[in-house]
Amino acid sequence: MDEPREDSWESLDWEAAWAKQDDLDRDQVLQLARRLAAQRERQRTEDLVQLEDMKRALRERAADVARRELEVERRTRELEEPEVPRRTLRFRRSEKPAVDEDRAYAEELLARREADLDERAHAVEARERELAEREAGLLARQLELEESEPAIAARLQRVEELEPKLEGLDAKEQDLAERGRAVEEAERELAAAREALAAQKVELDGRAQALAHREQDMEARAQSAAATEEHSSEVERRVAAREAELTTREHELRGREAEVLRLQAGLAAQQEGIRRRERSVEDAERALARETVAPATAHVSFSEGLESLTGWRPRRD
Repeated sequence: MDEPREDSWESLDWEAAWAKQDDLDRDQVLQLARRLAAQRERQRTEDLVQLEDMKRALRERAADVARRELEVERRTRELEEPEVPRRTLRFRRSEKPAVDEDRAYAEELLARREADLDERAHAVEARERELAEREAGLLARQLELEESEPAIAARLQRVEELEPKLEGLDAKEQDLAERGRAVEEAERELAAAREALAAQKVELDGRAQALAHREQDMEARAQSAAATEEHSSEVERRVAAREAELTTREHELRGREAEVLRLQAGLAAQQEGIRRRERSVEDAERALARETVAPATAHVSFSEGLESLTGWRPRRD
């Protein structure tokens, strides 16, 4: 009876675990979608800012290059201008070698600057190519972001649509959590009941063993009582026989006692007769003594004396 309930509890635990896992996955998806959208928006903003910075730097470099080119052209025109007016040369013919030296130095400086400008122009071209490549990459990234924006928007819309369901799932999860707590409480109560039943079973087993011992003891006592009863019956039979024998002997004794009483009565009568006779003999002896002392009387025979003593006289015809 316990196994189906345990299976149902396990299924509830699994359902709660799966629901919790689904909720965690949904939360993770939502967080990931929001994080990805924020990251792409931030990356797009950074890329746009970087692109604007690169465009501004390119414009500044282009303006700088244009200024340098104008400066070079101006210096070149200054170097290519005709010589100083003749009146000045007339007064300064001795300074012509210095002018030639300055011109050579200026040409050398100009050549260096031209080389530097060429190098910078190459660097600017390489930078422009790099910026163009980066701009193309940024545009591709922007296009990719723009292409992924509908999917992200759809995903966010899907997430927004799932939020009510998630709320329902949260309520269901709370319900399942409450049911799980109720199930855990029932499991604890069942475990306590099982422990109590186990303790009662142990107690009942002990009592059963004690009863078995008592039953064995009672059986032994019953057997002993049966043997004792048989012995008592035998003793009772013997006692009854003895009692019957004693009763018989008692009757015999009573008969003998009655006989003895009769004999005693006879003896008492005989004794009384003997006493009377003794008194008569004594009386006769006293009378004889008186007669002996008194004058002689007529001779009395033995029979007459006995008759006088006993008071019995034979009947005379």
